[in-house]
Amino acid sequence: FHDNQSGKDVTFTCLPTEVDGKVKFVWSDTTTSMQNCYVCGAKPSELAKKDGNFTPNRNALFYGFSNLHVKMRAFDYICKTGMHRDFKKYKCMAINAEKKIRRKDQLIEDFKEHFNHKIYINQKGTSSFINGRVARLAFAKPAIFSQITGVPEYLIKGISVLKQCIFYSHA
Repeated sequence: FHDNQSGKDVTFTCLPTEVDGKVKFVWSDTTTSMQNCYVCGAKPSELAKKDGNFTPNRNALFYGFSNLHVKMRAFDYICKTGMHRDFKKYKCMAINAEKKIRRKDQLIEDFKEHFNHKIYINQKGTSSFINGRVARLAFAKPAIFSQITGVPEYLIKGISVLKQCIFYSHA
């Protein structure tokens, strides 16, 4: 940019770090599937097996994390942890199915009561209909979020701090 008043040239770099993951996928040109990582192109099954060695697309690294997705996934996993907190395994086995259904229904009602918003949880235990507003409200009131899910408040506060670090590192 040339400033006519001062006669100086100004150069700058614009980093689109706050765009949605779908946009980052299109811009990165790293992969042809939205299921794959837009930074390295790995499929989800490959990411699970990765030993930490991958070749990132350097241009895609400039886009940063998709903050909305970090917030939503953190919210999902805290809710799922709350529903499965007494189970001995990651998956809900048949003997615990009734307890899981009761916990899920109670979780939905508690969110409706405390945050004036209903969440919908699918059969796998992750919320299938939430929005950034619900997750933002939950993380803004960690004591209530902890009370609803049974997840320790210090853990929810820690995740909230990490989310803010990711957000402000790109702002």
